[in-house]
Amino acid sequence: VYKRQGMDISQGMLDVAIKQARKFELSNVDFERCRPNENHEQLESYDMVVAAGLFPNVASAGDMLETISRHLSPEGSFYVIEFDRKTLTSGKRLFFNVMISGYKFVSTFAKKFRFAESWNIESSTIEASTFTDQAQSAGFILVDTGTEESHIIFHFKKKAHNNSE
Repeated sequence: VYKRQGMDISQGMLDVAIKQARKFELSNVDFERCRPNENHEQLESYDMVVAAGLFPNVASAGDMLETISRHLSPEGSFYVIEFDRKTLTSGKRLFFNVMISGYKFVSTFAKKFRFAESWNIESSTIEASTFTDQAQSAGFILVDTGTEESHIIFHFKKKAHNNSE
Protein backbone atom coordinates (compact mmCIF):
# COMPACT_ATOMS: atom_id res chain seq x y z
CA VAL A 1 0.00 0.00 0.00
CA TYR A 2 1.38 3.35 -1.03
CA LYS A 3 1.36 6.28 1.36
CA ARG A 4 0.29 9.61 -0.10
CA GLN A 5 0.61 13.13 1.24
CA GLY A 6 -1.38 16.18 0.24
CA MET A 7 0.06 19.62 0.96
CA ASP A 8 -1.34 23.08 0.41
CA ILE A 9 -0.98 26.49 1.97
CA SER A 10 -4.77 26.94 1.84
CA GLN A 11 -6.91 25.17 4.43
CA GLY A 12 -9.86 25.54 2.04
CA MET A 13 -8.08 23.56 -0.67
CA LEU A 14 -7.06 20.93 1.87
CA ASP A 15 -10.70 20.63 2.97
CA VAL A 16 -11.69 19.98 -0.66
CA ALA A 17 -8.94 17.36 -1.00
CA ILE A 18 -9.93 15.67 2.27
CA LYS A 19 -13.55 15.52 1.12
CA GLN A 20 -12.48 13.96 -2.19
CA ALA A 21 -10.25 11.42 -0.42
CA ARG A 22 -13.17 10.39 1.79
CA LYS A 23 -15.50 10.21 -1.22
CA PHE A 24 -13.14 7.76 -2.91
CA GLU A 25 -12.44 5.94 0.39
CA LEU A 26 -8.72 6.68 0.32
CA SER A 27 -7.42 5.89 3.79
CA ASN A 28 -3.73 6.14 2.90
CA VAL A 29 -3.55 9.92 2.45
CA ASP A 30 -2.25 12.40 5.01
CA PHE A 31 -2.87 16.10 4.55
CA GLU A 32 -0.71 18.92 5.79
CA ARG A 33 -1.17 22.67 5.65
CA CYS A 34 2.21 24.17 4.84
CA ARG A 35 4.32 25.91 2.26
CA PRO A 36 6.16 23.21 0.29
CA ASN A 37 9.51 24.95 0.76
CA GLU A 38 9.06 24.72 4.57
CA ASN A 39 9.13 20.92 4.48
CA HIS A 40 12.94 20.55 4.61
CA GLU A 41 13.11 17.19 6.37
CA GLN A 42 11.63 15.44 3.35
CA LEU A 43 14.15 16.42 0.68
CA GLU A 44 14.38 13.89 -2.16
CA SER A 45 11.82 11.68 -0.42
CA TYR A 46 8.91 11.67 -2.90
CA ASP A 47 8.86 9.20 -5.79
CA MET A 48 6.05 11.07 -7.50
CA VAL A 49 4.54 14.55 -7.29
CA VAL A 50 1.26 15.53 -8.93
CA ALA A 51 0.44 19.23 -9.26
CA ALA A 52 -3.01 20.11 -10.57
CA GLY A 53 -4.09 23.71 -10.96
CA LEU A 54 -1.01 24.91 -9.11
CA PHE A 55 1.15 26.94 -11.45
CA PRO A 56 -1.19 29.80 -12.37
CA ASN A 57 -1.55 30.38 -8.63
CA VAL A 58 2.08 30.73 -7.55
CA ALA A 59 4.17 33.89 -7.63
CA SER A 60 7.09 32.17 -9.37
CA ALA A 61 6.73 28.97 -11.37
CA GLY A 62 10.52 28.65 -11.47
CA ASP A 63 10.83 28.79 -7.67
CA MET A 64 8.04 26.23 -7.23
CA LEU A 65 9.63 23.92 -9.81
CA GLU A 66 12.95 24.10 -7.97
CA THR A 67 11.18 23.33 -4.67
CA ILE A 68 9.47 20.29 -6.20
CA SER A 69 12.79 19.15 -7.65
CA ARG A 70 14.41 19.31 -4.20
CA HIS A 71 11.66 17.14 -2.70
CA LEU A 72 11.48 14.62 -5.55
CA SER A 73 13.69 11.55 -5.34
CA PRO A 74 16.37 11.07 -8.01
CA GLU A 75 14.66 10.07 -11.26
CA GLY A 76 11.24 10.60 -9.61
CA SER A 77 8.15 11.38 -11.71
CA PHE A 78 6.41 14.73 -11.77
CA TYR A 79 2.95 15.21 -13.31
CA VAL A 80 1.40 18.60 -14.02
CA ILE A 81 -2.25 19.09 -14.97
CA GLU A 82 -3.28 22.59 -16.01
CA PHE A 83 -5.71 24.37 -18.29
CA ASP A 84 -4.01 24.90 -21.65
CA ARG A 85 -5.02 28.29 -23.03
CA LYS A 86 -4.37 27.17 -26.62
CA THR A 87 -6.95 24.37 -26.42
CA LEU A 88 -9.73 26.15 -24.50
CA THR A 89 -12.99 26.03 -26.41
CA SER A 90 -14.99 29.23 -26.77
CA GLY A 91 -17.41 27.91 -24.13
CA LYS A 92 -14.62 27.31 -21.63
CA ARG A 93 -13.09 30.72 -22.40
CA LEU A 94 -16.48 32.29 -21.72
CA PHE A 95 -16.74 30.34 -18.44
CA PHE A 96 -13.27 31.50 -17.38
CA ASN A 97 -14.00 35.12 -18.25
CA VAL A 98 -17.34 35.09 -16.38
CA MET A 99 -15.70 33.45 -13.36
CA ILE A 100 -12.85 35.97 -13.37
CA SER A 101 -15.30 38.88 -13.69
CA GLY A 102 -17.29 37.51 -10.75
CA TYR A 103 -14.19 37.22 -8.57
CA LYS A 104 -13.13 40.76 -9.54
CA PHE A 105 -16.56 42.11 -8.61
CA VAL A 106 -16.52 40.31 -5.24
CA SER A 107 -12.98 41.56 -4.58
CA THR A 108 -14.26 45.15 -4.46
CA PHE A 109 -16.20 44.22 -1.29
CA ALA A 110 -14.25 41.35 0.24
CA LYS A 111 -10.53 41.66 0.93
CA LYS A 112 -10.25 37.87 0.87
CA PHE A 113 -10.70 37.95 -2.93
CA ARG A 114 -8.27 40.79 -3.75
CA PHE A 115 -6.00 38.22 -5.40
CA ALA A 116 -8.43 38.26 -8.32
CA GLU A 117 -7.96 41.94 -9.14
CA SER A 118 -5.21 41.16 -11.67
CA TRP A 119 -6.68 37.93 -13.05
CA ASN A 120 -7.22 37.34 -16.74
CA ILE A 121 -7.36 34.32 -19.04
CA GLU A 122 -3.56 34.35 -19.45
CA SER A 123 -2.88 34.35 -15.70
CA SER A 124 -5.39 31.52 -15.09
CA THR A 125 -3.90 29.13 -17.63
CA ILE A 126 -0.42 28.17 -18.80
CA GLU A 127 1.36 28.22 -22.12
CA ALA A 128 2.83 24.76 -22.72
CA SER A 129 6.16 25.58 -24.36
CA THR A 130 7.03 28.29 -21.82
CA PHE A 131 6.20 25.95 -18.94
CA THR A 132 8.24 23.12 -20.46
CA ASP A 133 11.25 25.44 -20.76
CA GLN A 134 10.86 26.47 -17.10
CA ALA A 135 10.63 22.83 -15.98
CA GLN A 136 13.69 21.84 -17.98
CA SER A 137 15.61 24.78 -16.47
CA ALA A 138 14.68 23.43 -13.01
CA GLY A 139 16.18 20.02 -13.80
CA PHE A 140 13.30 18.05 -15.28
CA ILE A 141 13.21 15.98 -18.45
CA LEU A 142 9.96 15.97 -20.43
CA VAL A 143 8.77 12.38 -20.88
CA ASP A 144 5.35 12.92 -22.43
CA THR A 145 2.46 15.35 -22.82
CA GLY A 146 -1.20 14.76 -23.44
CA THR A 147 -4.44 16.70 -23.51
CA GLU A 148 -7.80 15.95 -21.96
CA GLU A 149 -10.82 18.27 -21.78
CA SER A 150 -8.84 21.52 -22.35
CA HIS A 151 -6.17 20.41 -19.89
CA ILE A 152 -2.58 19.72 -20.73
CA ILE A 153 -0.92 16.91 -18.83
CA PHE A 154 2.86 16.87 -18.56
CA HIS A 155 4.93 13.93 -17.37
CA PHE A 156 8.45 14.91 -16.32
CA LYS A 157 11.26 12.94 -14.73
CA LYS A 158 13.81 14.49 -12.45
CA LYS A 159 17.28 14.40 -13.96
CA ALA A 160 19.50 11.88 -12.21
CA HIS A 161 22.33 13.23 -10.10
CA ASN A 162 25.57 13.49 -11.97
CA ASN A 163 28.32 12.36 -9.60
CA SER A 164 31.08 13.57 -11.94
CA GLU A 165 30.29 17.25 -11.26
